[in-house]
Amino acid sequence: MTDHDLLLDLQRRVEALESRAATSGDMGVTSTAGVNFGLNPNAFVNKYAQGRTGKEKFTWLVAFFSKGDDTVEVPLKDVEQLWNRMTAKTQLGVKFNYLYTNEAKVNGWVDSPRKGYYRLAAGWYEIYDNKGEK
Repeated sequence: MTDHDLLLDLQRRVEALESRAATSGDMGVTSTAGVNFGLNPNAFVNKYAQGRTGKEKFTWLVAFFSKGDDTVEVPLKDVEQLWNRMTAKTQLGVKFNYLYTNEAKVNGWVDSPRKGYYRLAAGWYEIYDNKGEK
């Protein structure tokens, strides 16, 4: 890991701890870097993944299923099923393509600890920016 990656990981961890400390009780809404994981899948995709590249959309769906926790392994079949239910242009726009998984791994946004499972990598939140918010 480079110094930059370590700093990004540290920043993510601090933000996660701050958001947990600010939340009273567990209401199913966890926030990492200001992301609202309490939204339903359609609202989450509309807010964070719409208008993104395929690799970014894939990363957002892994983040949705894991609630931003980089220790949670998400089955690829779950991501693919949700994606393929959201092919309307107002949502994800296209059918799922396995190329997106590799592109997200190459960018350091996700990792695959074992076949058919993905988890967030330290730099996943690089895809988050305020321009993407609605």
